[in-house]
Amino acid sequence: MKLFKQEDLDIFVRLSKDNRLCYKFLSELKWSEGFHCSRCKGISYIKGKKIHSRRCRNCGYDESVTSGTIFHKLKFDICKAMAMFYDIIKIKEGVTSVSLAKRYNLNQKTTWKFRQKVLKAKANILMQELHTCNGNLS
Repeated sequence: MKLFKQEDLDIFVRLSKDNRLCYKFLSELKWSEGFHCSRCKGISYIKGKKIHSRRCRNCGYDESVTSGTIFHKLKFDICKAMAMFYDIIKIKEGVTSVSLAKRYNLNQKTTWKFRQKVLKAKANILMQELHTCNGNLS
């Protein structure tokens, strides 16, 4: 997942009301550079069983739009997850899991786990960018 530009983050505000839009947006992000099956690396696909999933023509694996993303195995609504993601990334001074739990009417442990996933993904992206920059300096 790439770090988002301001325009991308602003989209999250509009996504907070419609599950179909959330899955469509995630699908466009996930497969923006084309489909690559996570099992066999095949590139040809057909429509999968679930909304915005893709089934590999080579091995038949049905890949969810959320698999391999921070939205995989969510225990709450995708719209809430998108809105929480926006809050976690956008708010510079940080947002606590307690405040997220209150705002989105979820259990604090649930918001803590999701917040940790987002922050870990953000740190991984920053580290990849750092390694890329260091490689260009050599």
